[in-house]
Amino acid sequence: MKNSMKNFKIAIFLFGVTNLLFHWDVKTSVLTDITGSRTRYITGQGDSFLGAMSAVFYGNLPNEIINWWQLLLLFQTILVSAGIYFIFYRRILDTSFKSFCLILFFSFLVINLGVGQSRDGLMIAGTTLAIGILIRFPRNLWSFMIASGVYVFVFAFRPWLALSMLPIIYCYLRRSHLLPKIFSFFICIFLIVLPTLTEAGTSKIWRIKPGYPQQTVFIHDLASTYCLTPIQNTKNLARKVLLNLSNDSKSFELLCDFYLPNTWQSTTSRNMSDPVLADLNSPITSIAPGNDELFKVLQDGWIKVVLSDPKTYLQIRAFFLTQVLLGGDSTSIDISGKFQLIRQDLSFKNIENFLTELYDVPWKLVLILHLITPLAIIFLLMVIFWRSSSQSKSPNTTAIAMTFCLWIGITTIGFVSDNGRYTYLPTLLLIGNLLWEKPFKKRNVI
Repeated sequence: MKNSMKNFKIAIFLFGVTNLLFHWDVKTSVLTDITGSRTRYITGQGDSFLGAMSAVFYGNLPNEIINWWQLLLLFQTILVSAGIYFIFYRRILDTSFKSFCLILFFSFLVINLGVGQSRDGLMIAGTTLAIGILIRFPRNLWSFMIASGVYVFVFAFRPWLALSMLPIIYCYLRRSHLLPKIFSFFICIFLIVLPTLTEAGTSKIWRIKPGYPQQTVFIHDLASTYCLTPIQNTKNLARKVLLNLSNDSKSFELLCDFYLPNTWQSTTSRNMSDPVLADLNSPITSIAPGNDELFKVLQDGWIKVVLSDPKTYLQIRAFFLTQVLLGGDSTSIDISGKFQLIRQDLSFKNIENFLTELYDVPWKLVLILHLITPLAIIFLLMVIFWRSSSQSKSPNTTAIAMTFCLWIGITTIGFVSDNGRYTYLPTLLLIGNLLWEKPFKKRNVI
């Protein structure tokens, strides 16, 4: 397509700039989590509830010339914009108009998700850049080292997910022939473990208090077991463990009224939307940073419940899997609400908020319609593989599909919420690969 490279460069630049303009003064809802981690770090109470990397990274962002979260927005915009450009700079040279439009929309979607001010947004931005570097500078040891550094940095925010990247890393090393086969295997293992070592090292160097992020899984598993299992002995055992975290005896007796299967926070937060529960405290409370003794009691109790009734554990996991596959809404569209504010007060701020809402409609609509949920992507893959045997045999597609499955499995095992952003990255990797592979299916480039 004539002038496709020039048009693509302009489009990526405009996507990045307009994103900054429209969201410069807009704090996202998920910013609350990392704000809390940052605040505790700054006040000398840094903990690892969201990870030591989160506390140290967000806590050390400067807040002088511009707000720290604006600096974060700028940083992630640069990462994801550069990455998406590197990925498709070759693909765009010999593509049809239809494919060009699809790539543009995909780029728009990835950039908007990659600038999300959360650990997941940062992981999308960093992973996009890492893959982009490998594609832009193939079979180059230095580019591999830089890309690996970016990967380790972003996956240190959720190190347990690094295992899912093993197929992609191994596929790249095997096909690029950068290292002998035996070294490739050991480098893969090292890169899978390195995010965990980085997180542990960060915690030790900066003396971050243990925040026990695992407790979210234990609490939700035990609450789900207590409220859902028909086996009375298992129910009693789960109740006994949860009693150690009881926050209010009256609320605790109504724990299953508070319980919601799609989030662990339902039993550790007040329910102001239910008139029956609105005046009650939360049934249980999470473990405060540094309370090793109580965490050990919770962990040992959880293990005992699982081992005493593995069938119920597997049933609960199967139930969680359905929520992971369907994904929860991570956003909403409120054009009418923003327009009503303009009618009430024709101020610059209200006009800006309305235009921002309009700008966000395309990518928000994709999320609301669940078009990039794991289940939707599975159906897409089935259709594509049925129609195109060549893509189904691609080593890249196979590696990314394996990463997708591992990611879904790990997310299901550690399920704490059905928030869709937990699975955006593997679905975007699959869609991006399908867009990228078609014109290059005969080239030996990952």
